[in-house]
Amino acid sequence: MTVANDGTSLKLRGSGFPTASIFKHLKFYWGGTLEILKQHVERRRKWREQLISREGLPHAEGGA
Repeated sequence: MTVANDGTSLKLRGSGFPTASIFKHLKFYWGGTLEILKQHVERRRKWREQLISREGLPHAEGGA
């Protein structure tokens, strides 16, 4: 995880797969999992921003 603009970048790297089939399988499932995680974090961030603006709560730096 690294800071990227006004958010965070998450990269997943894997190596040493015993077969191409296993690599393709894990690439497929991790791709979907990371997309679901991204959508969840983005929805939570929007919800939090709405709550802050509605309630007048202070912004916390670095959190989603």
